[in-house]
Amino acid sequence: MPERARIPRGHQAVWIAVALLCAWSAWRGGVHALRPGDQSDLRIYLDAGRAALERRDPYQVFGFIYLPAFAVAMMPFAALPAAAAVVLWQTISLVATLWAARACAVLAAPVGLPHRPWLPWAAILCVYRLSDSNLGNGQVNAIVFALVLLGLRAWVGGREGAAGTWIGLAAALKIVPGSLVLAMAARRTWRALAATLAAAALFGVVIPSLALGFRANRDGIATWWRETVHPYAAGGETLFEARDTIPGQSLTAVTYRLLSATPANARDPERRPANVVDLDPDAVAWIVRGAEAFYLALLLATLARTRRRTGPAARMLDASLVLTVALTIAPLVHKAHLIGLMLPYAVLLARPETALPRSARILRRALIGGSILLIGGTTPALLGPLLAQWSLSHNLIFFGAQLVLGALLVEAWTAREPEAGI
Repeated sequence: MPERARIPRGHQAVWIAVALLCAWSAWRGGVHALRPGDQSDLRIYLDAGRAALERRDPYQVFGFIYLPAFAVAMMPFAALPAAAAVVLWQTISLVATLWAARACAVLAAPVGLPHRPWLPWAAILCVYRLSDSNLGNGQVNAIVFALVLLGLRAWVGGREGAAGTWIGLAAALKIVPGSLVLAMAARRTWRALAATLAAAALFGVVIPSLALGFRANRDGIATWWRETVHPYAAGGETLFEARDTIPGQSLTAVTYRLLSATPANARDPERRPANVVDLDPDAVAWIVRGAEAFYLALLLATLARTRRRTGPAARMLDASLVLTVALTIAPLVHKAHLIGLMLPYAVLLARPETALPRSARILRRALIGGSILLIGGTTPALLGPLLAQWSLSHNLIFFGAQLVLGALLVEAWTAREPEAGI
């Protein structure tokens, strides 16, 4: 990784402005969480943590859809007065967001190339709508992403045990980071993979069992599977019986919205669909499974190709590919979860284009620019709340994420070999 370089004043000023913008989102999310009657993810987290403290079932908290380990992690916050808990949580989330931008810039920078002082603020601006959603709703995604980056920093530094510990902890809180074992397997870093699995078991099973009791943790995992995972795994009519709308920006949600007459937006009182055809939900379930298999096969083939490259930046390309595909096929992905796209953006913006053919360079730029337009350009501050909500109902952020994946695939499949210094 490159040494720390002096940041010009102009870029420092932009960074301060971006930090203040994120701080405004965090403040707004804190007010939202403390205002009676408002729905807030942070309030759900705190209620679940309070239930765990009192040895009650956290799944009795309306809206709690995580593993029991998450409720255990919220216990220290739930023990505080509400205002103190909200301020502490939002502060940690804000710091995690800003640190993640700088960490992405360092991790993505190819060795031996000039320092790019604009990369941290550019990466965070690319995903500002996603970051604003995370901070504005008091969600955990920035904190989990920071844990992932701590793990990736250890991974490229050769500290495989530490890498697996951080990523296993992140996977115990949110399942998606566990997908990084695919990158570890492709790179044959078996100690990191084993440490990830061990840490996920420790933080996801052992510690919650000690805090809640073995039976309570076991029953909680069973409830999580039955109520959260199984309807999506079964799909079709089973999913529609469990949920009256299929929210989010995942492959599953978008496919059902496009191919069946499900309401496009849970907030729409008229429950209008945005489908292009009206297929039977059970047929759509098979289409989703086929699409997921295609994405997974494409990812594995790409990892097999990029394995020939060496250096930290090559590992970050692998990690970016895995995270982007995982965020695509994981069924319960909303826009705030996609803050993890900060790393792929940093990788794409940092890497030189000299290794790419001219046609690939043009395509790569178009894909990056289109993704920024669909993700960053649809923020409510630019479009207003109604058009911004329309963009979600019509899957623009999902398609923006697919353009990011497309740019990563261009990088992976068309760059001239070898890339041993980056």
